[in-house]
Amino acid sequence: MKTQTPFNEIGSLEKDLAEIAPLVREGYRQLGGPSARVEEAIREAARKQAARRKARLAWPLARSLAAAAALVLLLGGGALQLHLSREAELQAEAAARRLAAERRAAAGETSAGFANILLEIQGLNEEGFFSHEETESLSL
Repeated sequence: MKTQTPFNEIGSLEKDLAEIAPLVREGYRQLGGPSARVEEAIREAARKQAARRKARLAWPLARSLAAAAALVLLLGGGALQLHLSREAELQAEAAARRLAAERRAAAGETSAGFANILLEIQGLNEEGFFSHEETESLSL
């Protein structure tokens, strides 16, 4: 459940902290200061906090670099795929043209052969139409 009043008293909290901090320090002084164990724990906590800050500063950079690398790979892969598909299309078109030309040539040869057979049947082929002198004397 949300509160109805927004929390905007940060200034008053900092003021309270400024008032309490000297009292806490005075209390530690009267007790003889914090023990070596407490001081070591404070130093360790400070080291961990500093390491987290450094990791946070480095983490966005690493993520940005990883995102940029992924984008480059994606675009490069897309360009490569487009290039390969166009090469395949060009090769397929060339093969289709070559096959069509071979079929036309084969059809032309077949048509010419069929026309020669028809001319031979009718006796109008070039070889049968022109008779040589040697064969002419025999045919009379």
